[in-house]
Amino acid sequence: MLSPSLRREVRAKGLAAFDEREFELGMWIRNNWGLWKQSVLAQWFFRKGIYHPDYMSGIVLLSYSRRLQGLPIELEKQVKYIQAAVKKQREANAAEERRSAWARQRIRQMMMGLAVSPEAPRVVRFPELKEDSFRVRYAAPFADGVLMTAKRFSPETFRKDPDYSIRSFLLDLRTRTLHPITAGEGVTVEDSVVVNGQAFLNCVKGAQGSILQVSGSRRSRIPWPSLGATAKSPLRLGIQRVTKTQPERLLAIRGKKVARWEGGRWKVIWTGRKDFPLGVLPAELHGTRLILRDEGQGEGDKRLYWIDLHRQGDPVSFDRDVGVVGPNGPRWENVWDYAVAPDGAFWIATGSLINRQSLLRWTRQRRYRVALYNDSVDWSPDFLTYLDSREDPSELALAVSGLQSRSDGGVDAVGPHGLFTVGQRQVRRQLRFTNTPKDWIPSKLLTLSPSLTLVGGHFGGLFLLEKSPQGDTSAFGLDDRMGSARDFSPKP
Repeated sequence: MLSPSLRREVRAKGLAAFDEREFELGMWIRNNWGLWKQSVLAQWFFRKGIYHPDYMSGIVLLSYSRRLQGLPIELEKQVKYIQAAVKKQREANAAEERRSAWARQRIRQMMMGLAVSPEAPRVVRFPELKEDSFRVRYAAPFADGVLMTAKRFSPETFRKDPDYSIRSFLLDLRTRTLHPITAGEGVTVEDSVVVNGQAFLNCVKGAQGSILQVSGSRRSRIPWPSLGATAKSPLRLGIQRVTKTQPERLLAIRGKKVARWEGGRWKVIWTGRKDFPLGVLPAELHGTRLILRDEGQGEGDKRLYWIDLHRQGDPVSFDRDVGVVGPNGPRWENVWDYAVAPDGAFWIATGSLINRQSLLRWTRQRRYRVALYNDSVDWSPDFLTYLDSREDPSELALAVSGLQSRSDGGVDAVGPHGLFTVGQRQVRRQLRFTNTPKDWIPSKLLTLSPSLTLVGGHFGGLFLLEKSPQGDTSAFGLDDRMGSARDFSPKP
């Protein structure tokens, strides 16, 4: 069964020599030696207290490698090890079942009991896109347009960078064209933010960089703060949001530190014990709570974290803090978007790529409450579902993945099948979408005017929704509307 060269390798390295071939060899043994069909060998293992074919084939491979190496097989020791592992797994499974039962009832208690407004929403048919590669992470009004940080996916960029390097773009609303932003030869404009109506562009050249401040026709350079340089921790921009006691300001995050631009200089306002998660969605400081989202891998695993600047400690993750997440579900490790209402309420859109979505609301008084659970206002005992949100019937689904806070404490929300308003008592369907991109999960929602809304997000698909004077809404695709670069370099 094994080639002479592989046997020689096994003699030298033991079981490690099988490497990736261990799975194929184990499967061959299980299928061809009758371990699934109670063969004589399988019954021999039964008498030893080994009942699963995976463990049987594992013992065969380990015993064979030890024999080739001239080592004792130690069968009884192998059997005892597997029996102890099986016992430990059974105890863990039982504990998870108990946790799951508790979590189901806890979520039931957390439901807000929202009603769904009976009015039928207007239907918007989306246009076909030639490409849907524009994956927006941040968008804000700027200079009669929209400043955005986004990823662009293509097979070529994926081969070079599986997480697709981020870039800044300007959407010209007059021509409805996207323009890459440049700032000089050899300079890459990575992320960008708008603070007090001014744009701040993170300009990177090799291992060095600066922040370009743009206000009308004025351009000025701000040096990067001295936060320590590590290859794994690029500098990212953030925003201190305005409150009753603090103005809106620019933040910079790198490694373990957070700095704030004030009075023409950088001031370090936080130093942690370990590096922050690497994010693309800009960190936001609301009062003393700094909120960050890990960019994760690909388009999943985007955990939400926060720290309290008045307390020393590591970042707190939403999936740990909510208290009900576990291996069997709910799988709320991934967060698509969040929004902080003027009253301090914290809305979180969570869910996974292969399941349905949920919407939670946090307040200091009542902690977490569930507004939408698995695309519904109703509780169900199922953590996981056979269909994901993109497969839901569009006329029924209440899936939300992108949020925008409202002055009344609620949120406007967008999902694969529609646009909604979610309050503390009711969900109202504003629009129902049809013909959306196949894998579209919109996680960015920006109201530009009473008649114009920008939606976009994960897996591509950036659209303007325009409402006519008659009340009808049309969708305009932007992914394939890429124009020439806009250079923001300071004039000499």
